Amino acid sequence: MINNSTYLPTAYKCIDIWGRHLGSLQRMSNQQRLAAEQGAPLTAIYQRKGVWVLAEDIENTELKNEMFQKLAKYAAGA
Repeated sequence: MINNSTYLPTAYKCIDIWGRHLGSLQRMSNQQRLAAEQGAPLTAIYQRKGVWVLAEDIENTELKNEMFQKLAKYAAGA
């Protein structure tokens, strides 16, 4: 498989945040690797039927806001 990714797996912070929310960090680590290999958008949180679901697709406003607040803390180095 040719890796055309732009970002390292650790750049996919939304997948990490989502995994912590679900308590499934090992699976999320695999999802981060897959996202990097496939060049998924950085706001990807998981893949369903071959399509990446993005943080901005979360319908629960409270959960979405929490996700973006945590993402902002990552960006700030907190």
